[in-house]
Amino acid sequence: MSYDLYFKARDQKSTPSVDGVVAYFKGRDNYEVTDQQAIYQNQITGVYFVFDFGQVENDEQNGQLPVTFNLNYYRPHIFGLEAEPEVQTFVREFNLLVMDDQLAGMGEGEYSTNGFLNGWNRGNEFAYQAFLQQKPEATPMSLSTSQIEACWRWNLAQPGIQQKYGESIFVPRYMFTLHDGKVKRTVV
Repeated sequence: MSYDLYFKARDQKSTPSVDGVVAYFKGRDNYEVTDQQAIYQNQITGVYFVFDFGQVENDEQNGQLPVTFNLNYYRPHIFGLEAEPEVQTFVREFNLLVMDDQLAGMGEGEYSTNGFLNGWNRGNEFAYQAFLQQKPEATPMSLSTSQIEACWRWNLAQPGIQQKYGESIFVPRYMFTLHDGKVKRTVV
């Protein structure tokens, strides 16, 4: 199960080429880019997602681009928080519309931050519920949403803080451990 977004050019003249899209992602941080995908993976936060490049059937009829965004469900909500600015920047760079048919999604039209986060969060909650209904004994160990988000925000900012203070001071990042059967935050 995943959150999937499709993209559409506003008109035929503004349709970006796949080569242009590939070049765009090659210029961005945290992406590994091939001719088929731009895989985002942030080594510091652990967040990952994919933009796939491929073929769209009948693309002349509906204007759909051969690019899709994919973010797996059953992930902490911070995955959506980190993905949203990347999707927003992509949409703005190429002046695109979105096609979002997820439950509580944006539908077809303009992209919005709230629409993305609402669709992602609602689908992710559904995925958690579905998984736990199938395997009630498999309740994941976790921290509270606010604790996870606070750690993520620190980790996301950590490279900039490290750069500010230079190499003479070590700026740690949060990591998670299992101690006495509970998830704990830790730094080294």
